[in-house]
Amino acid sequence: MTKQSFPAKILLFGEYAVLRGGKALSVPYHKYSGFLDIPISSTKKSKKSNALLKGFVDSLKSKDIDIDFHKVDRDVSCGISFVSTIPSNYGLGSSGALVAAFYSKYFDAEVFEIHNWSDTKIKKVQSQLATLESHFHGQSSGIDPLVCLFGKPIVYHDHGTEVLSQNHFFEGNFFLIDTKLSSNTQKWVTKMIDLLNDSTFESHFKQRFIYASNLCIDSFLGNESRELIKHIKTLSQTTLDLLDFLIPESFIDFWIKGMETDSYYLKLCGSGGGGYLLGYTDDWIKLKSIVRDYKIEPIFSTKSL
Repeated sequence: MTKQSFPAKILLFGEYAVLRGGKALSVPYHKYSGFLDIPISSTKKSKKSNALLKGFVDSLKSKDIDIDFHKVDRDVSCGISFVSTIPSNYGLGSSGALVAAFYSKYFDAEVFEIHNWSDTKIKKVQSQLATLESHFHGQSSGIDPLVCLFGKPIVYHDHGTEVLSQNHFFEGNFFLIDTKLSSNTQKWVTKMIDLLNDSTFESHFKQRFIYASNLCIDSFLGNESRELIKHIKTLSQTTLDLLDFLIPESFIDFWIKGMETDSYYLKLCGSGGGGYLLGYTDDWIKLKSIVRDYKIEPIFSTKSL
């Protein structure tokens, strides 16, 4: 079988904001990837992945999905598994890449001919991907698997979904920090939905968190580096004020130190609650002189994606 590989993703901005009409900006992260494969001989890891895929496929049979389940079931019985280097439960889209691989194999053979796609077709594919990924998270916008599927940056907003060119230019230096803790996306998404049902919390969330997140995206896409720095700091503070339960306790002081020294600013990477934290700095030398107890993994240190 063809081993088409699908990259991880990083949600630069927009986590949880999309639940209440906010924008989102997600980019592929090609350092990690995964693909579907039927192994010549099974291993403990492939058996575990195959069992996960079987549960996934079984759950799809109760939904209105038009695919050849005979073909899917045959592959599952042959031991098909998702071979991946993407850390699971870390906010880098391991489920999104799996869904993208599954969609590519069993849904649309023309999926990669996106240069002439209409907004309507992109919206349809995103909706299908959201349905698939909801098995893993309870609720999905479809953005993560769409980024993994196309391997290109995606901007999502009220007017629709925009696929950016791979050479989109920007100002900014982002990095990842491993919290050494796994994150349960479905758990945190469920908690956030419950919180957003409270009108007072929802109002603060929209006026502060979504407002700051949207400004970060606008500044990023507009190459407004000074504005971006200012808005990321605001987003970092707002996250600490409203969503501190999503920041691992052992990283709270580290989070605050970044804002106090203005050497870096931290935000959630995906659902939060563990996994990676996403950081931003405009001074790598200053950052490294302050942050000595953590391993910094640069994402973009040039002006191109």
